[in-house]
Amino acid sequence: MKQVSYATATTYYFPLEYGGSAVPKEHGPPIGLAKTHSRQECINLKHHTPKRSRVRKFDHVERMMLLQEKASYTQRQVAMFCFEAIAIRRSRLETEDDEIEADTKEREVPEREPKRRKIQS
Repeated sequence: MKQVSYATATTYYFPLEYGGSAVPKEHGPPIGLAKTHSRQECINLKHHTPKRSRVRKFDHVERMMLLQEKASYTQRQVAMFCFEAIAIRRSRLETEDDEIEADTKEREVPEREPKRRKIQS
């Protein structure tokens, strides 16, 4: 049996940014990570005990506050992000509706004319 072990781990830290490609399904503006990291940390794994942490979703207000406080966007910019996210969600719903409608039409079986018998005289 082969085994791999590592001596060090490098963690890269990225600041928060407006994340246009990650529009939340329900509410609020998208938040993401900046393209480049702001700092990095290298640790020796022999002397490190792993930490457990939870990942959670941010609600609408938290997303707005994070963009203003951590990413330094203005209220007006955040409002524009919200409007853009609403437009994207609407577009997604319309696309889903179109796909459902197209799928339903494909499944419909056309009605056939009843067969008529010839009456012999």
